[in-house]
Amino acid sequence: MHDQQVLIDMALAMLRLVVLSSLPVVLVAAFVGLLVGVAQAVTQLQDQSVSYAVKFLAVAAVLALSMHWIGKSLAAFMRELFTAIVNVP
Repeated sequence: MHDQQVLIDMALAMLRLVVLSSLPVVLVAAFVGLLVGVAQAVTQLQDQSVSYAVKFLAVAAVLALSMHWIGKSLAAFMRELFTAIVNVP
């Protein structure tokens, strides 16, 4: 019974880590997409490559800035996971 609880706790921690790690990228992509969409509507420029290029650059910048935090979070989770695996009888 204890083994199942450890497995459930680790799965929840993993899902939390995935959501928190992807949240900055998703929020920036949505916000930049909204801004570019408004700017394209105002200027009547309907070229799709502009939207993709701006979102790509914004997401790349956010990934570059948050890479250290995501790496530290992933390393801490892996340490916790391996410790939990070793402690399971």
